[in-house]
Amino acid sequence: MNHDATIALLLPTRGRPQSAIEALQSIAATTARPELLRVVVGIDNDDTESLEAVRRFSAPYTITIDVKPQALGFNHRVHLMLPATEGCSIVGFFADDVRMATSKWDDLVREAASVMPGSYGVMYFKDPLHKGFPTYPIVTQAMIHELGFFFEPFTPFWFSDAWLYEIAQMICCLLPLEAALENPHGKGLTHHMREWSFWADWFNATRPQRVVTARRLIPKMYPRLPHLRITLLNDIPQRVQLLQLLRAKHRKKLQSLKPMESSSAESSPPPARYFEAKRVATEYLRKMRADLGIQVKDQFSAPPLP
Repeated sequence: MNHDATIALLLPTRGRPQSAIEALQSIAATTARPELLRVVVGIDNDDTESLEAVRRFSAPYTITIDVKPQALGFNHRVHLMLPATEGCSIVGFFADDVRMATSKWDDLVREAASVMPGSYGVMYFKDPLHKGFPTYPIVTQAMIHELGFFFEPFTPFWFSDAWLYEIAQMICCLLPLEAALENPHGKGLTHHMREWSFWADWFNATRPQRVVTARRLIPKMYPRLPHLRITLLNDIPQRVQLLQLLRAKHRKKLQSLKPMESSSAESSPPPARYFEAKRVATEYLRKMRADLGIQVKDQFSAPPLP
């Protein structure tokens, strides 16, 4: 990874044109090399106010507006934006409710990417609301190629950052950047959140796929260090046990916060796209288990490691 690597930031937005413009302004004010930056703004085709606001915004970097019908969920929307990053070496996530607070953040991204073994691993902007966790992850196109996606496109909320976090922990390459974000509006509600226990169970049930990915990445990261490869591969089961404990702790915390569903989406009937997202996710899990030869008693039984 060279120091002239191009960066793409994916910024989905809906119904918050002023906040989206302020996010774009914060990026413009802090980017060291705007000629090497592309910001892909994802806008639903029925959100004309946001579309017009972004079209009017003049930026020193390239803005690509990605207009599509409303997706199956947030993570699916981010996934659909990925083709617009073609030609960029590094891809990161940004949001319309945060602001970049660190000057020359893009140079920090390139520097971190240059030291990742084989260009594999996960970098992240520092989020004051989720310390030590990649809520705003950044990866290389090489990493995306191995994953098959940047944000997993199945869950309609959450879990995409946790997917990357778990793989990064398994391969021992999670890099926090000295680039901080600000949350001027504090922590907001999760949009379209419902049945979080179903999706938490689904996430845990798909962990074997992340193990397979980690085991495939480690030899590519350290092709000339066989002893390190063996050590990292042998350590994966212990790391998985720790991740399982962390998810169990997180689940217990969520159970005490159950009322947040009703304030977000649970009180309204689910749209058809939610049922489609659930169908697609269930089919992905079924196919993953078939491909890995995993047999379980019920849909979300804890599977053995592949």
